Amino acid sequence: MKVIAISGSGRSGSTLLSLLLSQDPQVFNLGQSRHLWRAWLADAPCTSGTTVQNSSVYSTLKTLDLLTMPAAEKAFLKDAARMKNWNDDAALSRLKSHHDAFLALTHIMLGRVADATGAHIFIDSSKAPEVALAFSLLPGVELYVLNLVRDPRAVATSWYRKKKSISQAIRNARDWPARQRRLDHWSLGERRLTLRYEDLAANPEASLDKVAAWADLPLPNTLFTAPARVKIDWDSQHLFPPANERVLAEKKTDVVIAPSTSWQHEKHRWLHAMARFFAGKEGREFYP
Repeated sequence: MKVIAISGSGRSGSTLLSLLLSQDPQVFNLGQSRHLWRAWLADAPCTSGTTVQNSSVYSTLKTLDLLTMPAAEKAFLKDAARMKNWNDDAALSRLKSHHDAFLALTHIMLGRVADATGAHIFIDSSKAPEVALAFSLLPGVELYVLNLVRDPRAVATSWYRKKKSISQAIRNARDWPARQRRLDHWSLGERRLTLRYEDLAANPEASLDKVAAWADLPLPNTLFTAPARVKIDWDSQHLFPPANERVLAEKKTDVVIAPSTSWQHEKHRWLHAMARFFAGKEGREFYP
C-alpha cells in the first residue's frame, strides 16, 4: 500500500487537493485521518450520505475496539513531536514498540479500507508530519510526503477569519515554520515533494501532473474540462469533519480553480506582519 500524506498548514487548500488526487478508483481519500477515530466514535456525518459508522467503507471497523484510539493517537503524536531525530532507527524502534497497539489498529484500518474500496493508494490530508511518521512505521506501507505550502500571510489571515482569535492566529503562525523545520530534518529523499498553493492555483493541471509523476499516481483523463476547471466525482468520497466545512457542505462537482487574493487587503497588514515574523527564514525560503 502507498500513502501520500499531505503535510503543511491548515487553510492551504489540502481538502481540495485531496479530492483532486483521489478521483481514480485505485486511490482512496482518507481525509484528515488524525480525526477519524473521534469521528467514528461520534458517528459523525459522512459525505457518502450517511454517518461514518454506517458508510460502506468505515462500517468495516465495527468489529474493532476503537474506544481508546483517540487517546492512543494523541499520545503517539505527542511522543513523535518530542523526538528530536526522526532518522534515528533505534529511537523509531522504541517509538513503534511503545505505541504498537495504536499502530496495529491503524494498519488494520488501512487494510480494511483497501478491501472495501479496492484501492491501494491512500491520500491523507492530516497535514501534521507526525501523522505521516505513523504511516511510515506501518509494515508494507510506502510513504510519500507532499509538502503543501501557502504564503504564511494568507494562512494567518484565513485562520483569523475563521477563528476570530488572536491567540489562535499566533499558534498557527508558529506551527507554519515548525512543520517546515521538521520536514527539512527528516530524510525522505525523493519521497518528499514541495508544492506551493499559489502554483497549484495558478496552474492546476501542470501541478497535478507533477505530483502524479512523482508518486506514480493515476489521474483520470476526464478530470480537467478546461485548463483551470475540474469535474469532481463524490461517489467514492467518505469525508468527515473537520475537513473544510464549505467544501463538504457544497460538494461541488464543477470547480473552477483560481488563486485567492482577498487576504491581501490592507486591513490585514497586522496579520501579515505577525505571520512573516513567526515564519522566519523558512517563510522567506518559499516567499522571499
